[in-house]
Amino acid sequence: MKLKKQFNNLKQKYENMDAGRHFRLLGIFTVFYFVWQESLMYALTRTDGFNLNYFLVLFFAILNGIMLWGIVVIIPPRARRVLVNILLLAATVFIGAQLIYFSFFRTYFILSSVGRGGQIVEFMDIILQLIWNRLWAIILLFVPIIIFAFFLSKKKTDFKKIMGWKRFLPLISAFVIGIAVHLVFFLLPKTVVAREYFFYLNRPYQASEYFGTYTAMGIDLRNSIFEFKGTRDKLQDDYVDPTLPTMPTVTTLPGETSANTNSTDPAQTEVPTETDPPVLDDSPNVLNIDFEALAAGRDSQILAQMDQYFASVEATDKNEYTGMFEGYNLIVITAESFSRFVPDPELTPTLYKMMTEGFYLKNFYNPIWSVSTFDGEYVVLTSLYPKDGVWSLYHMASREQAFSYPNRLPDYASYAFHNHTFDYYSRDVSHPAMGYDYYALGRGLDVTPSWPESDLEMMELSVDKWIDQEPFNVYYLTVSGHAAYTRVGNAMVTKNWHRVEDLPMSEEAKGYIACNLELEDAMTYLLERLRDAGVAD
Repeated sequence: MKLKKQFNNLKQKYENMDAGRHFRLLGIFTVFYFVWQESLMYALTRTDGFNLNYFLVLFFAILNGIMLWGIVVIIPPRARRVLVNILLLAATVFIGAQLIYFSFFRTYFILSSVGRGGQIVEFMDIILQLIWNRLWAIILLFVPIIIFAFFLSKKKTDFKKIMGWKRFLPLISAFVIGIAVHLVFFLLPKTVVAREYFFYLNRPYQASEYFGTYTAMGIDLRNSIFEFKGTRDKLQDDYVDPTLPTMPTVTTLPGETSANTNSTDPAQTEVPTETDPPVLDDSPNVLNIDFEALAAGRDSQILAQMDQYFASVEATDKNEYTGMFEGYNLIVITAESFSRFVPDPELTPTLYKMMTEGFYLKNFYNPIWSVSTFDGEYVVLTSLYPKDGVWSLYHMASREQAFSYPNRLPDYASYAFHNHTFDYYSRDVSHPAMGYDYYALGRGLDVTPSWPESDLEMMELSVDKWIDQEPFNVYYLTVSGHAAYTRVGNAMVTKNWHRVEDLPMSEEAKGYIACNLELEDAMTYLLERLRDAGVAD
């Protein structure tokens, strides 16, 4: 009863509050709203913990709070409660969705993917599990909304009638501070990482370290609407991307020669000495393209700069590896979530053999792509760097693709296979556009629907389609290695758990290995079929 009485007294004081105090209280709340949610998101999504960048996040949280304050107090009192509650609810659901997405993919989604969000229902079981695991955090994110909905939104002060033009002061202040912030970032040196994320790079998760989640998504929205031509668009010889780490100089280790530092030559056996060794063709690798003429005829300054840049680049020379595989069949595999921790001489002997008995590129680094798997696939299939914030491979479908594998190998039978839904990331558009005869779940490849699907089953169902069509050019995108690596909700972990349950590692690590054992089985099957058909060599 005492608590109820105190609550009623507090409620009465709020209802009797004058306009000035109500005005200030709304300002305190809106700042609290952003500081609370941004602090929670920073704690929950920054794997390296808090650092000095957090204070920059707080600054932007306060600035966003002032801006929201300015919006709230100019809304007519009759509509304020409904509109602001809807706005806060939508924003909190959105930021909660980013938290769940991060829990699964370890990055944020981009706004251009939201329109294609219907595909996410395929992962509904995993999403519900992630929501359950993060329910406490989601409840904490909703605390400010509860405070506003049940307390602050009920009073209908007419700030226009009482305060006149002064009610615009928060919005004017936010606008002036925002202009000053843009000016400061514009004047910062081009080597400052935060400047690049603020103006040019569309990478919401990385940007959130400096500006917070809301501002990072605002930058994503701005870049989705307007095309910002940033520092990297100016093809300057002295430009260095400040977001890239400084790589150590690769030196030759004791006992190694410079020729094998980064690779293992598959031809380790001695070659008989010839009296007259063949003459090595070390002529430049140059295509018959007149870039200067192309630059002169361009309407776009950026494209003209690119042509001029390509014309100025010194060509590399051919070497003993040039043309080594001419006339061979080609099989390209993009392995979902694969890493160097998987190959093992005892646990995964086939993958270990493939890694160590071929060209083993040790000095390999994989960035955190802004569009998840699809960006990695773009790099594999085009040898180009994807554009931030868009589905690069999908957009390539409407462009000339002279350098795709099928177009470079026009006399080859070209097939592409994927053991998950055929139209996920619109692969049913991008892959045929490259020249592949494309098969996937729901498009001629009848793998058993599960999550994730079996790489081994994909091989068993697909090899007969191409193995007798030499020369062949085959592309596989696997899915068995996909997260989450739990026994509940991951069919491959369940299937292969008996093979990893005694390993001395965490449950999640065992799950990761269990998923990749399906890839091991798939590669074992593939190599056996190639040997049996006499085309393995």
